[in-house]
Amino acid sequence: MKISTNSVVTLQFTLKDSNGNTVDDTSEGGFTYIHGHGGFIPAAEAVLEGLEAGTTVQFSLKPEEHFGERNESLIDTLSKDNFEEDVAVGDQFQTVDEEGNIVILSVSGVNGDEVTVDRNHPLAGLTLVFDVKIESVRAATAEELEHGHIHGEGCDHH
Repeated sequence: MKISTNSVVTLQFTLKDSNGNTVDDTSEGGFTYIHGHGGFIPAAEAVLEGLEAGTTVQFSLKPEEHFGERNESLIDTLSKDNFEEDVAVGDQFQTVDEEGNIVILSVSGVNGDEVTVDRNHPLAGLTLVFDVKIESVRAATAEELEHGHIHGEGCDHH
């Protein structure tokens, strides 16, 4: 079966930045998603479209093809009073913006009572290099499509 919309795809991938630094590695368990439903980077899905289980492929995505360029206006300085716990550089917190979207704040600096946070996606501004092996491809069940996620091992419905 070839990868197409509504396919359940399981793959292994190593993700590196353009300097060769490993950003993510799914060798411990793989990655499974429903193709065409926003579970993976759309530009990566476009590359995988039409491929079959057993195929390996390497490709790169420019920032505009995934999380965009870094935007310096997304860096803010907040008071430590805004945090319920001690914070350190590298900490990440989840919050919700005015439109109800989940936003990850990464702490990029701590100076006295001031905390510098970055709302850019951690991969923004990077060229990403994927090395992918497609493990399996199958049709999603009607129930998976209705629920918007994969069923089976690790699913909390059963």
